[in-house]
Amino acid sequence: MLTMFIKSILILCNLLLISLMLGAQTYVAKGQVSDARTGEKMAFVNITVNGGIYGGTTDIDGRFNIASSERIQTLKLSFVGYNSLEAELRPDAAFLRLSMEPSVYTLDEVVVFPDENPAHRIISLAMQYADSNNPLKLPSFRYKTYDKMVFTIDTSRVAVLDNKANNKASGMKAREFVSQRDLFLMETVTERSYLSPGQTHDKVLASRMSGFSDPVLVFMISQLQSTSFYDEMILISDKKYINPLSRGSFRKYLFILQDTHVTQSGDSVFTISFRPALNTNFDGLQGVISINSDNWAIQNVQAQPYRQEKGLSISIQQLYEKTDGRQWFPVQLQTDIQFNDARVSDGNKSYPLLASGKSYLSDIELNPSLTSRDFNHISLDINRNELHRDAAWWIGQRIDSLTSRDLETYRYLDSIGRVARLDRLAGSLASLMQGKLPVGMFDVELNRLFRYNDFEGFYTGIGLTTSQKLSKYVSAGSYWGYGFGDKRAKYGIGLGLGLPGSTQAALRLSYDDTAEESGHIKIWDDQANPFREQNYRLLFINRMDYSKRLFAGFSIRALQHAEWRIGISAETRSTAYDYFFGNQDQAIPDYQSYKLANLHAGVRFAFNEKFAQTEHGLMSMGTAYPVLSFTYTLGLKSTGGDFSFNRFDLILDYSIYKAYWGKTSVAAQMGLISGSLPYPLLYNSPASWRNLTLFAPNSFATMRMNEFVSDRFVYLFLSHDFGTLLLRKSWFEPSIVLHTNIAFGSLAHPEKHHFIDIRTPELGFYESGILFRNIVNLPGSKIGAGVFYRYGPYSFIKAHENIGYKLSLSLGI
Repeated sequence: MLTMFIKSILILCNLLLISLMLGAQTYVAKGQVSDARTGEKMAFVNITVNGGIYGGTTDIDGRFNIASSERIQTLKLSFVGYNSLEAELRPDAAFLRLSMEPSVYTLDEVVVFPDENPAHRIISLAMQYADSNNPLKLPSFRYKTYDKMVFTIDTSRVAVLDNKANNKASGMKAREFVSQRDLFLMETVTERSYLSPGQTHDKVLASRMSGFSDPVLVFMISQLQSTSFYDEMILISDKKYINPLSRGSFRKYLFILQDTHVTQSGDSVFTISFRPALNTNFDGLQGVISINSDNWAIQNVQAQPYRQEKGLSISIQQLYEKTDGRQWFPVQLQTDIQFNDARVSDGNKSYPLLASGKSYLSDIELNPSLTSRDFNHISLDINRNELHRDAAWWIGQRIDSLTSRDLETYRYLDSIGRVARLDRLAGSLASLMQGKLPVGMFDVELNRLFRYNDFEGFYTGIGLTTSQKLSKYVSAGSYWGYGFGDKRAKYGIGLGLGLPGSTQAALRLSYDDTAEESGHIKIWDDQANPFREQNYRLLFINRMDYSKRLFAGFSIRALQHAEWRIGISAETRSTAYDYFFGNQDQAIPDYQSYKLANLHAGVRFAFNEKFAQTEHGLMSMGTAYPVLSFTYTLGLKSTGGDFSFNRFDLILDYSIYKAYWGKTSVAAQMGLISGSLPYPLLYNSPASWRNLTLFAPNSFATMRMNEFVSDRFVYLFLSHDFGTLLLRKSWFEPSIVLHTNIAFGSLAHPEKHHFIDIRTPELGFYESGILFRNIVNLPGSKIGAGVFYRYGPYSFIKAHENIGYKLSLSLGI
């Protein structure tokens, strides 16, 4: 009897266990959702199971994988701007392909809530918990990312391409070309390390580009994508937009709670649409955001500028998941860009170029053991020799295998790239970013080809330097040019030796026989790049000196954020105008020549400035902090110079962007000379006045050339760019910028300077102006106009003489 009882208990236990296992069975629905009209995959579609509240969402590829403890019979799909869809599951359906129809949907112009807007409570909680959910607030992290960028034409919107649309390179019709392949395809695998506050290092582990092998395109394209939606300002391309999850957003944004569903873990996910409110004028975003009640974190977001730029139309998508069950972290990113100014024409119609970039994050490590020694100024490290990987390696990195379209893109463009030598084009683009044009083993310096000023007249010449193709560590160069106004040739030669290592230590030896502006304020790395707006004032220089200068120097990057330089020079400086320095009882020569023996030391400090290291050299990625440059010059009379003096030059540049207010920029320059020096070695205030001329930042728009000179000075250039906050119409969106410039200066011994007017701005020089920038937007350039007015102790009696009319011209080079 006891044995029978035990057997009965065991049978009952087995039956109970089987029933529990059957009851705990998990049912899964997998599939992909797309737009019924365009075929585009739809990210973050809300999906609920069997008409209930439980469900999930699609990822950035429109894929879903939903598990349920009950048999899944129906799925209900909903998404803002689309008709809801209810799909029945067949028992044999392994993978569902569902399509949603767009609806005629716009956010209501007027939305009246009986009490508090229910979306505000959720957004408030998301802002309250933002710091705990923001990955950039972690002490450190590390992850690997697989990026895929595709350039193409949107064939889904091209009904028929005319037979006239021939691809000149291949002789194929445009429709046939884009139906089989894309215009460009790039894959990149990168390892990123992060250490708070803001230290990053991206090591490109592999890169593959259709038609190219030069990885400089990795740097260019990496600047287009946004990777965080927790900052107050969201950077998309090169413009900042105000995050709807920021202080004061309830007064500026309209939020509407669109949908709610519950996850398997029991957390609620709230889907909220947002856009700028009526009668507001700021750089805002529109889109849809989903907030998970688990720590009130962003689960996914789709956003695009509410007012798209004329040249670019951009949208971003981001998906967050919980890593290690404790920290929300982005796992999928997508950036879609439409280049409205880059179009493919079929003869009768034209279609914009499109780019779509997707990033998939994996191997996420939270708070790994990283220290400051693991980071330096190089934020993006691209070593061409380490990027090539075999096919088996790539298979382990991709989320999906390459499609037949991808394979055809690689095959076709790689063959074209070899024939057309497209890498030379990529190298040329990289060199142009540095003001050079590659020709074989040499680089042509663009700033040496031509220039114009009122002293030299039209100048033309040639400047060549050896490129890194010839040597990575040794560089040599020379230049020669002729000014048709002063009828004099200028020339120079230089030799450089770079030392290996991350410090960028380098030795430099040079000789120059050239002309320089009298009283020119030396600026760190000052180059006469004709494309920089600051150098437009060089057109008006009418007083120069001839200089024969031998220089030897050493530079090194140390303490991570600072670049240091030291050097010694021997120079002969000759005036090219009537001038005499000294006491009146001395003999007066026709012109004067001075011998100088100087010791130079300087530092440029830019906190957290990041660089990309490529085979073309370092490329700055900028910094959000002030940039400080300091130079000290010691005149050595004891070693052959005519003067003994100390000279201190300090330059500070800083810009800060405030939400709903715009960007404020400050440029401060200060100088002090201890010792009595002739006019060519003093400070000539940077003037740029003409009745109507180009606007040159960091110069005085109403000050006449050579009007003021000092041996100690303070210049302050203040500007505030409202962008389009003050004036924005559908047909007229200028960027309004207010300027105020101030100068103070003095001179210790004005009586020693003869035959030129000596004036000092001791009482303060003041001018203010307004610029309407970007009135005309052309491909590669933006044109505007403005006016400046001079006031204060040095204003003119006749009002019209205090006015300077300006044209602003910015070139996208």
